[in-house]
Order: sequence, then structure tokens, then C-alpha cells
Amino acid sequence: MIVHIGYHKTGTTYLQTQLFPNLKGVNYVDVMEDDCIVVASESSHLEVDWSEVAERVKSWGEEPLLHSAEQLTGPLFYHTGLGKTDTAHRLQELGATKIIITIRDQIKLIDSCYRQYIQEGGTLRFKTFWHEWKFAPNPLHFDFYRLIEYYVDLYGKENVLVIPNEWIRQDEARVIDLVERFTGGKYTPSKTPARSNQSLSNLGIAFLRFTNKFTFSAHAPSTLFVPKRLTTWKMRSLSEKFLDPYIFSVISKHKSYVSEEEAKEYSELYRSGNHALNELYNLELDKLGYPY
Repeated sequence: MIVHIGYHKTGTTYLQTQLFPNLKGVNYVDVMEDDCIVVASESSHLEVDWSEVAERVKSWGEEPLLHSAEQLTGPLFYHTGLGKTDTAHRLQELGATKIIITIRDQIKLIDSCYRQYIQEGGTLRFKTFWHEWKFAPNPLHFDFYRLIEYYVDLYGKENVLVIPNEWIRQDEARVIDLVERFTGGKYTPSKTPARSNQSLSNLGIAFLRFTNKFTFSAHAPSTLFVPKRLTTWKMRSLSEKFLDPYIFSVISKHKSYVSEEEAKEYSELYRSGNHALNELYNLELDKLGYPY
């Protein structure tokens, strides 16, 4: 079995809707079809019968299996970081022999995480979210080299494929070729239009951050003053389909919430790891704009 484990916000929508399902000769199972591995990986040993999980995985069908679940690097929010290395071993016990890991320029990823938080119902400003909200991602979670090195030690370098998100946008053919050779599948383009998550403009994010105070969401689940049917997702849909493309994006730029000073501060966390990752896989991260 081949498993794509994430990270979050690194082009997983493209992989899960456009590339992986259209690989001929590969039996692709998306996390939306069966999340048994994710649920088990987020639970303690006392709560999970891994033999039952193994039986579920066997029921997915014939090899070669390909599974994708970005949650296997850990939840984006409300995450302590515990269990990520344990998951590497559990996947191996379930029959995983190859691992795909997608990464992204960490500074852009930090900005994207905040936008995701707002789109899920958050109301905090950027600095408050990152520096005061106790459920925000730990910035060290995005020091990719540490987890990649662990998987390489466990599975072997030749069995761990690392794909920068930037390649998907800049050289899709390269990504397709890498995935074909790694999985043994053959990509056949889909006739359906490509789908990707479109980021809202800054004004669109500001609009949602304000309306989130009056809507129901996982981050603000109170129904004291707000009917449960008035959800953040409905307001987000309104903004994505009508307000942002025709109004907000016309008068508002898409500017990073990470200031230059903060970018320098965060970059120091990732330089050494990115250097080591470049030496390991020759990904040219410096040319892709990663902290280097």
C-alpha cells in the first residue's frame, strides 16, 4: 500500500480529486471513502483495535492500493504533535510500503493556515491566533525535515516521495511523472473540470471574520443567540460564489498576513531543516522561495 500523508494546505485537493483518482492500474481509496486509519491514528491504544483496522484496509480491494489522508501528519488545529511518529509505524503494520509527503513554503503555509481558520469559523486576528490561541498549530509542526527523516529511516529513501506544492503549480507534468513512476500507475486526464480550493481576498477574509461572530461553527459552537442552521459554511459559500469574485477581490489585494518581521522570525525555525531536506532530496527549495 502507498499512503499520501499530507501535509495540510499543500495541494491535497488537486491530488485527491484530479491526480490520484485518474491513475490507471492503482486502486485509489480516499479518506472521504473510509477514514478508519485517520480515526485510529488520532486515538489512544486503549481505544483502538488495530486488527479491526487491518481488516477494514484489506476490504478495500486488490493491490496496489493508494490512500490519501493529510490528517496522518496530525490535525491542523487542536493538535499537540503527539503520535506522528507512532503513525509511521502503524501504517507499516497495516501494509504501507511507500509514503508520499507534500510540502510547501512554510511562510505561505502559515498564512494559509490562518485563512483556513477563518473559513472554518474563527474570529481572532492573525497575531492573536498564532501567539495566544492555544489550539493554533505549533510552527515547528512545519519543520518538514524532522518527520520526513523519520519516514526515510523507517521506509528507506527510495520509498518516500517528497513533492513541493510549488511544483504542482509550476510544472504539473513533472509531478504527474513522479507519481506515475512511484506508484506504477498511468495518469489519464479527467474530462471533468479541475477543482482546487480558491483562497479568499483579504477583504473576503475580513468579512468572514466579522460574520463568524454571529454564525455557528466548530470554533464557535454556541447557539445561545444564533440558530444552528446559520453556519459559517453558508456565509463562506456566499462569499466564495458571489461577494469575493465580483466585489471583494476587485477592491482588495491578496496580501499575506505574515509581516516581513514575522517572516524573518519564522524563517529561522526552518532554515536548517530545509537545508538538510535539500541535501537529502535535491528539491531546490531555495529556488522555490522556501526559508533557506
